[in-house]
Amino acid sequence: QIAALLRPVFLHAHNLISNQQYYNKQNRLLSFMYEHFATKSFRTHFFDYAASIFCCIYADNLIFAVPEVRSNENLAELLLELRHLMEDYCDTENVKLSLGRLYPLTEIYKSHREAKKTARLSPWLRGDTLYFDDLGLIKLFLGEDLEKDLSEAIQIYEETIRSLVIYDKENESLLLPTLEQYFANDLAIAKTADDLFLHRNTLRYRLSKIEKLTELSLTAVEDIVKLSLGLQIYHALDLGNE
Repeated sequence: QIAALLRPVFLHAHNLISNQQYYNKQNRLLSFMYEHFATKSFRTHFFDYAASIFCCIYADNLIFAVPEVRSNENLAELLLELRHLMEDYCDTENVKLSLGRLYPLTEIYKSHREAKKTARLSPWLRGDTLYFDDLGLIKLFLGEDLEKDLSEAIQIYEETIRSLVIYDKENESLLLPTLEQYFANDLAIAKTADDLFLHRNTLRYRLSKIEKLTELSLTAVEDIVKLSLGLQIYHALDLGNE
């Protein structure tokens, strides 16, 4: 498995670079990447000036530092190209990119730290490109002991949302989407009922059912926070396939 991070990019590729016998392959990999990044067409396409990407190998990791690109569309294109480069060079289709947030050069270590944390979660996350910003409140659980942190996050999910997931599957109901829409509309009954094409009494019945199954109140701030956090964990860790 290969997981990579951008801004800077952190590439976890033990099969390629974790053993001394791969020293020459490390140099060939760097040369391969730099040869592509140095072309004028590459630099002028993605950046507003004659910038390029810094690339190095440190502590068995391939690290990239990427200047700010022109737009989000350019960033998506750049990430796709980077992933294809690594897939071609490493002869694998299992490359994931994980991004930290954009920082000034003097604080670039923060981006690397965020991207590294996101990469550690990559086996549990959907998609080929993973953003630290998209982790929501689950970022609060990312310490040094990932297994323990994930266990605590999953426990919150099980204590809040899991009963709704199971009930929906067993009864082909829509309690979980109802709760999500209710939260998205800031707990507004009328707006949620309209969005879901429901009578308000039907919506109230569903919300009452949600409270009964979760044993949490949709009028208590503490319980609302718990349910919201459970939803974020559910989506971030792709827990709907249990």
